[in-house]
Amino acid sequence: MESPSEIADALAELVRGKHDLVLFRSSRDNRLWVQVSRIDGEDRLLCEAVSDEYVGRHEQLTDRVHTRLADLGWGDAAGADYTRWEAGSTDEERAALAELVWRTLVEAYGQDASQPPSVEYP
Repeated sequence: MESPSEIADALAELVRGKHDLVLFRSSRDNRLWVQVSRIDGEDRLLCEAVSDEYVGRHEQLTDRVHTRLADLGWGDAAGADYTRWEAGSTDEERAALAELVWRTLVEAYGQDASQPPSVEYP
């Protein structure tokens, strides 16, 4: 499964300082997302994957989703999003991060692999 070029392009803009964060929303359900942010003073990017805290009280993520997020290496912080810090300064690092974002959207959140995610710069 290859990530869409839109993800890598957006990550490159983020690293170049054009934006402070980028949000990748599932085209299946826009409440399901992965966010990547530049944090001043940090050399890595903060990555966040939506958790139960933000999908709505009556729309909690399934056990399968939680398990897949853990399998993909996302850390679960109680009361917050799933998080991890990733390098993104080189093309190779951004390609690996783009693949993680894509796999998270498709494998955990059910994104249709034939459709690109929505890319937003809030």
